[in-house]
Amino acid sequence: MPSSIFNSLIDEKISTFKRSYCETSKQTFLNNEGKLIHPGEYGKYREACCKDFLRYFVPQRLEIEEGFIINTHDEVSTECDIIIYDKNNTPLIQSQEMQKFYPVETVASVGEIKSVLTKKQFKTALEKLAKVKSLKKQQVESKKIKKTIDGKFNPKFNPKDNIFTFLICERFNFDLSELAVTINNIYSNDICASTRHNLILSIQDGVAAYYSEKENGIPLFIPYPMFNQQPVKASVIPPIESDGHNHIKIFANYVYMGTSSATLINPDITSYLMTKFSEAEYAV
Repeated sequence: MPSSIFNSLIDEKISTFKRSYCETSKQTFLNNEGKLIHPGEYGKYREACCKDFLRYFVPQRLEIEEGFIINTHDEVSTECDIIIYDKNNTPLIQSQEMQKFYPVETVASVGEIKSVLTKKQFKTALEKLAKVKSLKKQQVESKKIKKTIDGKFNPKFNPKDNIFTFLICERFNFDLSELAVTINNIYSNDICASTRHNLILSIQDGVAAYYSEKENGIPLFIPYPMFNQQPVKASVIPPIESDGHNHIKIFANYVYMGTSSATLINPDITSYLMTKFSEAEYAV
């Protein structure tokens, strides 16, 4: 039975989040002609709104920041709006300009924060998340901090071994009648199915994840692009009139599931600091 207390509290949080993201941000940073006065600050304000909202249901052991993600293959992401990571096992890697860099091993989740998206902008945002997710594919498992599924570490076939990625936007600026079809066809052919996004939240249009079926035909709405090591199709749940918060609650539920069950690994700092030759010499 649902908790009336919890629902009352999250309804209040969602109302504040929606008002801040969709209304207050515009009243603060748009002029009378509807043009942005300070685009950078506008973006930061919305990112702060999202962080405050995410903090309500992301496990307390995880921290929420922004910055860049790196791996031991000298690859680095573009700047990420939201990085959810294990602070206790992540070294502080920071430039003189205060830019922060996070080893991919301790990153549980990454999010992109957008306003109104055209189909082209939507594609660009999702493919950016796919590139971020691909940073983990070459990492070698060392001592695990947390792993909730059995088996060898394999981000390609075990979705929980990969980074949990999501997109939040105000709304889409294109035909929504076939949104699920659009999502299924939006990725370039060279992008691996395992690196596709986990969740999409459009505050006005609904939440998108994936659809699968159990053997008995029961439908499953899941936040993973792979199920039983096979790609699955996108599915969309729109807002319902009786509860305009339903899609945001679904999003919150799956972000909690995704971040709390993501595999985290102690980063091998030696691999970040030294060449293979130096490692061998150091080991001797």
